[in-house]
Amino acid sequence: MAFWSCLVGYCEALATHKESSRRYKIFPIPIDALKRLVTTEFWSRVLVPAEIAAAATVAADTSLPSSEAKARHAHRSRVQAVANAIWDTAGSSQKKDEEHANSLYVCLRGHIDRKSIDCLGVSVATVAGVKLLQQQAGNEPSKAVVTSMLALSEDHAYEKHIIRIAGEEEATVSTSAAATIGTTLEGTCEVAIPGATKRQKAKRGCEIAETFRDKKACILLTPETSWLYMGTNPVVCSTVPMSLVPIVANINCNIRSKHPGSTGGKIKASSLESRQLYHLKRELLWILYDLGATEAFPFGILELGDCEATVGSERGEEWAVSKSHLVEHGEPIMRNEELFLEAIGISRDRYNDAQVYPYYYAGHYHKDAGSIDPEHCNGRKDNSSNIIDGNVQMLYSDNEHRFADALKMYSEAARVTSRYRFDTGDCLQLNKHLTSVAALIHEDILTTTSSDENNTAATKKPQPRSPRKWIHGSNARACCFWLFRFLDHLLHWEEWSSEASSKAGITSKNPRFVEILQVSHKSFVGKLLQTFDVDVRNSALDDFLKGQKPKIDADDGAVGGGSSSSQAKEVNSFPVSKRLGSQAILLAKSLRAPKVQIRDMDLEIIDDDDNDDDDGGSGRRGRSSKRRRR
Repeated sequence: MAFWSCLVGYCEALATHKESSRRYKIFPIPIDALKRLVTTEFWSRVLVPAEIAAAATVAADTSLPSSEAKARHAHRSRVQAVANAIWDTAGSSQKKDEEHANSLYVCLRGHIDRKSIDCLGVSVATVAGVKLLQQQAGNEPSKAVVTSMLALSEDHAYEKHIIRIAGEEEATVSTSAAATIGTTLEGTCEVAIPGATKRQKAKRGCEIAETFRDKKACILLTPETSWLYMGTNPVVCSTVPMSLVPIVANINCNIRSKHPGSTGGKIKASSLESRQLYHLKRELLWILYDLGATEAFPFGILELGDCEATVGSERGEEWAVSKSHLVEHGEPIMRNEELFLEAIGISRDRYNDAQVYPYYYAGHYHKDAGSIDPEHCNGRKDNSSNIIDGNVQMLYSDNEHRFADALKMYSEAARVTSRYRFDTGDCLQLNKHLTSVAALIHEDILTTTSSDENNTAATKKPQPRSPRKWIHGSNARACCFWLFRFLDHLLHWEEWSSEASSKAGITSKNPRFVEILQVSHKSFVGKLLQTFDVDVRNSALDDFLKGQKPKIDADDGAVGGGSSSSQAKEVNSFPVSKRLGSQAILLAKSLRAPKVQIRDMDLEIIDDDDNDDDDGGSGRRGRSSKRRRR
């Protein structure tokens, strides 16, 4: 782990420097020099001082009553000492979301470019350092066998451990036997706490539950309910190859970033990426994929799919018929699309569908594919056929249906998001992602510019945008349907989060916390719905309120009617929010107007004291209902 963290960090530093004069080719890689970075410098600057500090801490505390307590204290002291030594070694930086700070290499060499280390980098370095110290102490007699592992959520990383202690009567039994018949302890250690104060250093090595005890909402926000800690579903890297997946998958190929969803500026921000680094990342991920290291790691597969979408290989561009129920059109798909579907399946099967990013990656993929002309896709013409496994699969004559697929994935991301009770610190990134996606939906799916037609692309002024002219009415209705579902889950997220806080006696200053549900926001969902004609909105809203999947005519959206056969696989989805639950709701009436004009009053959260018993559970609220607005 330590060596590979140094290696990929070195390659990333060479290939992504902001100054072109200081960017170099990756190969040849100085393998021996990078090995010495671990075997000499990492040991001398970090691990030796950490082990001395840990030993002093353990020796100073002689009050522990049992062997279990002593083993747990010894391990936490070691983790804390290693994490502190890493933070002391890494350079300081004022940047909050710093790029290229995710490796042990930047810890040891970050002072060159004034870079610090981030959450993943310090977690990988800590676990790697603890493992090296455990290996060195392997010959020392001990009743405790400790397994230290890297644990990850979608936006955080920490240490997880299993301590196996042999009983007194099994002291002479071999280590492997003792591990099976002795006491087993499990725990976690927080390590990604920046800062140099005594208080901040003391928090490292503590159970992650300690992170929540100082919070006002600690009654509701726990490691089991937190998105930042992935609830009870973290990805635990239990093998060495699996531990290498986050190291490789988090290689950042950006030289200059473009902030997603940036609109309104005079000149659109541009991005620049290192293709040589993308190639290296792609090949390493394929190796780990073939080793089976990614079979329980959705993020690793997602990054492999992203690499294939950016710098495709022959393997990624192979065609196959997917077995995933998410494929609705009966058409063959490329291998890199199948990777995104595979990641979604892993998240659903292994992690209780607790991850948001698989749906975002798949949505971005379909969004980009919707703008591609099928005639220029791998040299294949439209209206052609493919023969795969003896079955003739017809292609679409255009890729417009991809936009509906993208919005469906985004609505699924909103559904998973709405499962986590909102907390400003815990869900900040979730809110940011929703805001970014809303801007992408507006720019790349629902509106277009006339810059190409008028030959004004060379001008630096932003071009006016107009609603998309849909080729197929069924695609417009499907996009509107999934946008309603996207809105419904965001409304539900606000409603139940506010209700849970109220029941726990926690007063929320802002129960309307979703940025894109604010009428004045530039990416307000209401503005997105304004791009659809009133007939499209009415038809899509009728289907949505009935819990029906959007209807697709066999001769309207596909060649050969391939999409109709898979409609039965889709589970009906009824509204889940109170504010978009029936025809009589103010919001629903506003959405049916010739011009969508949603007011703040339409979005006010409703508290029902009578639990809607008078409406038979239909969601309709009569005039006699007791309700209050806030």
